[in-house]
Amino acid sequence: MCRKWRHDGGMEVEEETMEQGFSQLEDRYHAILGVYALHTETGETIASNEEDRFAYASTHKALSVGVLLQQHSLEELDKRVHYNEKDLVTYSPITEQHVETGRNDVKRVK
Repeated sequence: MCRKWRHDGGMEVEEETMEQGFSQLEDRYHAILGVYALHTETGETIASNEEDRFAYASTHKALSVGVLLQQHSLEELDKRVHYNEKDLVTYSPITEQHVETGRNDVKRVK
């Protein structure tokens, strides 16, 4: 963690304040925050849990499905999942087409 980070017109934020802010975010969202930022002009960095590894984008999907299939049979997973528009994330082009009917994607892995 860097000692100070300048942002918004050069205001300095102490290390403890940043750590508290990150901790509050983690508590609020029940998550672990991984941060690493570099100020390209000064070389200063800000980091939190920078030594930890985090799944990025779709890299976790194959492993997640492997664990799912290890814990449940295809028969257990062979059921239609229903959801509503509130459950969708911003970009769900396929899933949003099936709000009325739900989906069963397990058949694709058979």
